[in-house]
Amino acid sequence: MDALVFFIEAMLRATAVFVTAVFLGGPEWPFLALLVVAAVIDVRQRRLPNPLAIALVLVAALVALHPALFRLLDWFHWGLTAPDPLWGDLARNLVAAAAVTALLVAVELVWRRLRREAGIGMGDAKLLFALVLADPVRGFAAFAGGLVLLGVGCLVSHRRNLPLIPFVVPLWAVGLAWWLYAFASQTMTG
Repeated sequence: MDALVFFIEAMLRATAVFVTAVFLGGPEWPFLALLVVAAVIDVRQRRLPNPLAIALVLVAALVALHPALFRLLDWFHWGLTAPDPLWGDLARNLVAAAAVTALLVAVELVWRRLRREAGIGMGDAKLLFALVLADPVRGFAAFAGGLVLLGVGCLVSHRRNLPLIPFVVPLWAVGLAWWLYAFASQTMTG
């Protein structure tokens, strides 16, 4: 029962952060908040619950649509250039997420058949899907970097396995900080 209470409280906190962050500047912040919740659950329970994975995917879809929505609003306001199709970014990211996740699952299934043990959890595959759906380059880079950091963490701690999500989330956050810096630099220079 304690795990259920913790999960409900975490989801309520994430919802509050989500609503606040959407009003303060787009879906990137609620996505990061959900990633932090996922990391905490992964550390405590070594899993990514399906409701949280679904929330991550839905918010990732908003992150993918966010630039197209801004282009559309800009077009309505200024009328300078015709906007790109609204679903183009989401469709591209969805294909990339499906392809990368399918490849990871295929490698995992081969690993399990050959080694007779799990290599990477299916929660990590769900996380990869959400990350690549939000931003293919940053998502894949954060996941791959998280795997490297996980390997180093296992070597340093002399443990056979550790939860992956806590190693991925800081790299996604660094990518978000870099994106904000690039956006601010571009805005400042015109």
